[in-house]
Amino acid sequence: MAGRITEGQKANINLMNADVGGSMSSSQIRVETNGNPVLIIGLGGTGIDALLHTKSLLNKRFELPDVPDKATAIPENIRLLGIDSDTTSKTRKVAGMSLSENEFFSISNNIVTLLSLSKKPSYITEWLDEKNLKRLIDDNDAGCATAIRQCGRLLLFNKALALFNKLRAIVSDLQVYGNKIQVFITTGICGGTGSGIFADVSYIVRQICGCMTETQITGILFMPDINISKVGPGAYNTVLMKNGFAAMKELEYLMNTSQHPYDPFKQTYASGAGGEATCSVESTNNIYDSCILISEQAAEGFVHMPPEKRYSYCMSLAAETVCSFISSSKTSKEDGAEAKEQTDAFSIKSFVDNMHAMLAVAPEPNMPCYIGMASVGLYAAILPKSEMLEYISGKLFAGMKGLWDNSPTTEQRDIFVQSTVGLDMFSLENMFDANVAPTFPAGLKTSCFVPAALKATRQAVEDTGNSWLTSVDDTYRRAYSDNITVLFEKFKNEINKVFSDPERGPFYASRLINSDDAYCVLKNIDSSISETESRLAGLRPENLKAKKAEADNYYNLFRSALLDVTGKKLERYYTAINEYFEKEKEKRRLQNIQNFLTELRRMIIDYNNTIVDHLVGILNELKTVFEKDLNIVTGVESATTEGLGTNYEWKMYDTNSPEFTQFLDSAMANADTKECIRGLMSGLLNKFTAERDKDNFDTSSFVSDFISKYYSEALNKNMDDFFKIKYPTAQTQSSAATALINELKQKSVVNFNCNSMDLDKVQQYVQTILPPDAGTLIAAATQDNDTKKYIAPSLINNRVSMFRFAVGISLSYHNNMHEYENTYYITKQKNPDGMVGQHIYVDRTHSGGRDWTQLSSPLYDEGRYDNQRTATGYAEVCRENGKHRDEFNRANNYGLIDLSEGISKIRYRKDITIDDVNAVELDLTNAGSCKKAIESYKAIQDKLKETTGDAISIAPVKFLEATPEESMCAGYVTTYGAWKYLEAMLDIYETAQAGIDKATEAIESMKSGNKTFNEFFDALYTGVIYKEKTFYRYVNNKEEAVTLINTLKIEDTTEQKHFPLFALYNAFKELESNARTFISKKADKAHEEDIPDKDIEFVKDLSAEAKDSLRGLDDIDYELNELNSNKDAIIDLYKKIVEKADTTIDLLG
Repeated sequence: MAGRITEGQKANINLMNADVGGSMSSSQIRVETNGNPVLIIGLGGTGIDALLHTKSLLNKRFELPDVPDKATAIPENIRLLGIDSDTTSKTRKVAGMSLSENEFFSISNNIVTLLSLSKKPSYITEWLDEKNLKRLIDDNDAGCATAIRQCGRLLLFNKALALFNKLRAIVSDLQVYGNKIQVFITTGICGGTGSGIFADVSYIVRQICGCMTETQITGILFMPDINISKVGPGAYNTVLMKNGFAAMKELEYLMNTSQHPYDPFKQTYASGAGGEATCSVESTNNIYDSCILISEQAAEGFVHMPPEKRYSYCMSLAAETVCSFISSSKTSKEDGAEAKEQTDAFSIKSFVDNMHAMLAVAPEPNMPCYIGMASVGLYAAILPKSEMLEYISGKLFAGMKGLWDNSPTTEQRDIFVQSTVGLDMFSLENMFDANVAPTFPAGLKTSCFVPAALKATRQAVEDTGNSWLTSVDDTYRRAYSDNITVLFEKFKNEINKVFSDPERGPFYASRLINSDDAYCVLKNIDSSISETESRLAGLRPENLKAKKAEADNYYNLFRSALLDVTGKKLERYYTAINEYFEKEKEKRRLQNIQNFLTELRRMIIDYNNTIVDHLVGILNELKTVFEKDLNIVTGVESATTEGLGTNYEWKMYDTNSPEFTQFLDSAMANADTKECIRGLMSGLLNKFTAERDKDNFDTSSFVSDFISKYYSEALNKNMDDFFKIKYPTAQTQSSAATALINELKQKSVVNFNCNSMDLDKVQQYVQTILPPDAGTLIAAATQDNDTKKYIAPSLINNRVSMFRFAVGISLSYHNNMHEYENTYYITKQKNPDGMVGQHIYVDRTHSGGRDWTQLSSPLYDEGRYDNQRTATGYAEVCRENGKHRDEFNRANNYGLIDLSEGISKIRYRKDITIDDVNAVELDLTNAGSCKKAIESYKAIQDKLKETTGDAISIAPVKFLEATPEESMCAGYVTTYGAWKYLEAMLDIYETAQAGIDKATEAIESMKSGNKTFNEFFDALYTGVIYKEKTFYRYVNNKEEAVTLINTLKIEDTTEQKHFPLFALYNAFKELESNARTFISKKADKAHEEDIPDKDIEFVKDLSAEAKDSLRGLDDIDYELNELNSNKDAIIDLYKKIVEKADTTIDLLG
């Protein structure tokens, strides 16, 4: 018998189907959460995959609320939310588990449409590369984020208000469970959605959780190699690598947000009609309180499994980590004070505390890098209680095989219909007539049959009969209403007894109700309905009319007779009229029985269709699933899809070993199987009958719980019990426990792909989670140096989990980081279109806005990968970092960096701007002005060297053998938000210094120029330089006359033609220094002698010539300007000549 089964019922049962990754679980192996409100968010496809793995574990491992569909339920203090632009994520399944309608938030929309909107708010246009995105995105690829990070972000902004409201509602609901919320965000970082929104979602959640007294946000991020391995080789890997690298640049910066509060994460997401922000965030917190990175491989490429299983393992690792962080640390299930709470329990808080403590003593890396992240590895040993439950269930259903073939005999069907329930016509007619009185209770002695009166009229007889028929109708109506439910309930009760009877069972019951090829309840009812129809055919109106006419004829005979001494005529009338009324009664009875049977048939069919037939279908499906499970558990078959945990769990018992099967077979033999079947069938029937949503009936929870409770003596044995069974002596138990702990240590390798040298630099610790009754294993873990410090209890009594945490991880340690960097920078140089929308902030207008394309590379520009980095990428990183290193070093040399408190502070001053420098007055021709300007410039510089409240702190990035200055410099180079502050101060300082240099140079020039002029003038008026006809000459040390200029041969330029003294002065300046020195000494010697009168006259003539030249300057002013001549220098020289000549004449009297 196939029975009926809905897709929902089948999907629920498949949660136990080991062939598709399902498993059996029960309340016997469930624990409480820690009770705090928990929000778990998955972003994008990868994040939602991790979320689904987590949901499946939450359902299998924790105590669940009393809800109809426990098979998909999670603890009531936990909320899940998947956010994706791909709507198919809503229908994804892991181990039969999918997200409910309320657990999925779609940001899907048409990107082309969004980009085409004419009016976008400034808080979007300031970062969106709209023009290029429009150019590159094809309409056919516009349904989701299209692997472009800015597209994913734009989709989020489009639904931002709805997301804010959704998260507010979730957090509000969770407040009833406390005010300390734990948030976990799982996401990939190399696609378009998760990578594009991971920063926004974290800060939005932190903002909304502001109503809580404490918020812990843990990011669990999947490195690009996970997705690269999943999609396989191809061009798409380039997209994944450059997306991942861009996201990692941003992640590293945001994990340091608290270190640069002057550059908070600040963003508006929605605004009101007036432009005011309605949804916005501003935070100086790090993006996550702790960040766990998971790679496709562990250190040195170590893997637990082949490539095709690694993606699932990484998702499971994230799920296990989350579930362990939120588990209760109670050591017993008693309520109240008796439940011991472990203060050093394995929780997210203890993890974060350990992380900070370990970072404080972490060894310095050999290159500048941020080491504030973590990674995790896991391996577990389990008592295969799910497999034990599957084995018992499989064996139980195999033993019930006869129930599927059970079918009632004809005699048994007759007994059930007639004796047990009373559905035969005889019983039904008796039931309807049970309370019907005779038509004429006293027979002929009834008052209406008194002969004298009757001869006068028969009306009394007619009235009595009709009144009686009316009472019959009432009686039948009551019989119908009183008995339809009673008989149906009797039928159900009897069927339910049959259903639960281990000798007969559900299939017997089903065949008893309905059978295509044999007598059954429904066929009996159909037969009875046919009988009523046949009998009613003989009671048609014309037949009853004839019967009434016969009675009337007898009455007339009685009435017309003068005497009826024997009373025969009266008796014949009485008999005839009584038969008529009996026929009327029969017609009414048969009509009621027909209606009664029709309604009863409908009720039985409905019960059969909605209850019995569905349970038959469910049992058929259970039989199929448990048969498959038994074969897989015992090794007869292999599962098509491996279940959760198969990649990182070692079973302490081989499920197809003799000791395992013998133990379970013995447990089943000692139990009353018939009572188990009776209880299972009865419970299943009652549970299903009471269920409102039968189409999605939670079969798996009921069956798992029932069988596990029935065989609890075997299934509730703890680890020590099983150790004693497997290892009979204390010595073998101890040795086995030690070996098990060592095995877990060896395989719980941190899942971060780095080399052993880098792994040696991080702080590692092992957290072992054991049931409190696993004494032998606890003793072994306590004696092991690696595990004894961190041992946490758990009421999950069938597993020992060993987590290995690595604290102090740097993104730069990842073995593939250089490859991601190379791809990023090569794309940037050779394929600019490939960088469109690459970062969530781009300064499109080059107006000084936030531009995260400039964020520093996590690999810095020195380290072990330098020889593997391409010239393209490495050169750009070196250029970018070199620029900022130079800024820091210049600033440090100028005194703009304060290193006095162990951290570097940029001596930033809000009250000093470049305008202050530009406002300083400087006349380069005036020595007094120059000196005053120098003082003003230096005053500005001195102020810049003062540390004020405006100072910008830079956290040092320490690395091996680095000086404090080098660590501070590395901190500056990697702190994008600080650059603009130091660059502004450098601009002010260096602009002021340029002014100082100019003014100083001008003063020196003035000094140097006066000396040369004085030497020139002295040589003229002492006659050392003399005029001979058209020549100006001097006599050198060889007594040779040397011509300086010939005024007849002066080049015909305006300045030389009109100002020969200017040409002579230039010629003098151009002499070699030894010639000028000779002339100067000769003039000095001449000063010691009397000056001839002719020389004095020469000076007078020189002064007059200079004055005349200056007076005639206006006449040639236009010509000088046209020729761009040295007008100012000419004027300056001639003024000096006049001034010096007049002074000299005065001195000479």
